[in-house]
Amino acid sequence: MKKILLILLLTLGYSSTVFGVDYFIRKGHQFADGTYHVNKWFMGTKLKFKAAFNSSNIYTLKKGQQRDSNKLFGFSDCRNWAGESSARFGWRWYKKRLEITAISHYDGTWHVTEFLGVAELNRVYDFTIELSEDKTQYLFTFNNEKTFAMKRDCSHNSMLGYFLYPFFGGSEVSPQDMTLSVWTEEKSNFAMEMAGPNPLNSGSSLNVKMRVGTPMNIEFQMYNMIGQLVYKTPPVFFEASEERQAYELSIPSDLSSGMYLISPLAHGKNGLVPGYVVGSGGESYKLIYLK
Repeated sequence: MKKILLILLLTLGYSSTVFGVDYFIRKGHQFADGTYHVNKWFMGTKLKFKAAFNSSNIYTLKKGQQRDSNKLFGFSDCRNWAGESSARFGWRWYKKRLEITAISHYDGTWHVTEFLGVAELNRVYDFTIELSEDKTQYLFTFNNEKTFAMKRDCSHNSMLGYFLYPFFGGSEVSPQDMTLSVWTEEKSNFAMEMAGPNPLNSGSSLNVKMRVGTPMNIEFQMYNMIGQLVYKTPPVFFEASEERQAYELSIPSDLSSGMYLISPLAHGKNGLVPGYVVGSGGESYKLIYLK
């Protein structure tokens, strides 16, 4: 199965920055192997991934349970646990077809759409969840087709929580061994949550607060407004911690006054990988530098 899907991905020309995982759910279980109590942060304004299903996802449950949605992939949000605030795609084998659904928790209640579309087996599909313009809704898009909106529990500028991995059922367990394949872009498990002062005077350090989910080396790159790299730090090692970690970022004194962008990047398996800068809506912090 994995080899077939890998060939499909290469044939369709997907980027080498997309990484696939085969999530295995054992008979009599709900969580995919290795995902129970995995808290890897999700931060941003959009989640995009690709997924594919196979013949192991054809199953039969007791009458009345077949219509329940299983969980594919998504995230908790609003700094709450998944049972309070979350968004994810779901799937089910129903009416002899594999249906894709949209799932969210808000107001402490579970909500599921009827369905977004039908997925053929052994075919790779695109999935996207992003925020509406006013940040109060999730916009679900399956296979780059019609977008469906669902209510969100908060209106923060960015989604902030932890990833939710494939999970079978609601209360029922998987009646058989099964595998689901998901491809995501490599993202580092960290965020730059605070920085200041801003504007920053020459000779002063920028006080940065980092939240880091797994031990990693991070470097900070500084660009002018026409995209030229003007400064970067050596790699700085950060331990994993639930608490914010302080770091003083020294800025070269020979820079001209003006606006600069500072991007934190982790050293990943395949090179530098961006994290998320909270409050920026992206991966860079805008700094005004005064001489």
